[in-house]
Amino acid sequence: IDILLDPNDATRNTLLASVMDATTGATGEGGLYRTTNLQSGTPTFTRILTPTTSARIELSTNGLSYVAAVGEDTGGGNGGRVYLSNNGLNWTPTSAANGFCGGQCWYDIALAVDPVDSQIIHLGGAANGGSARVMIRSGNGGTTFTQVDTGMHADTHAATVAPSNPNIVYVGSD
Repeated sequence: IDILLDPNDATRNTLLASVMDATTGATGEGGLYRTTNLQSGTPTFTRILTPTTSARIELSTNGLSYVAAVGEDTGGGNGGRVYLSNNGLNWTPTSAANGFCGGQCWYDIALAVDPVDSQIIHLGGAANGGSARVMIRSGNGGTTFTQVDTGMHADTHAATVAPSNPNIVYVGSD
């Protein structure tokens, strides 16, 4: 689903890759994988995050903060959970954005970490309703999120911060 070359590895050997599998939990092959020998002829991958349900995983980093937006069920039929890491290896869930992509997590996930300020995370999901949000933003590293989608169309699919100006965020939707 998504890959991320770790910017902190000068040898360009560390890669994160997300895999979606219809089989859920530890018995399936879905999850977040990491290799530290990408340049070898046969890189080896280790699963470092296993979602509780079959889930799409999107990744973003600025080299200081690593964020994974995971479309797993957070209970009550709402989908979407955010995991945070400071090294791309050990991940901790935060409940601040639970349910951000509603029931369309296979389709509506967008994620971008500010390239300058690791505390700023942009997260897109589904149409507003319940806990689902078109676009939310954290200014404190994922502890809390605020809705910032005034005038935006539902079903967010892509987000990136302009490298020339971190106050500009480009978003793609339906």
